[in-house]
Amino acid sequence: SRGALIGENITADSPAAKIGLHTGDIITKVNEYVIGKNGSMSSIIGQFQAGDTVTLTMLRDGKERTEKVQLDAYAGSRR
Repeated sequence: SRGALIGENITADSPAAKIGLHTGDIITKVNEYVIGKNGSMSSIIGQFQAGDTVTLTMLRDGKERTEKVQLDAYAGSRR
């Protein structure tokens, strides 16, 4: 299957919590990049820099939704 499953390790001040991700969400795309088809979540996110805004497509309870998010410093690439 394709996508990145959000595990149980979401802490209150984490970037995942700040953008409203929940345990069990599955991120399927970052912008137009399909996770699992165009690379892993980390390799796709690594193409961006801190401060970039991306659109995440995710599944929650079988329903697709999208969120625009700004990447935090550790999520951006090290270019």
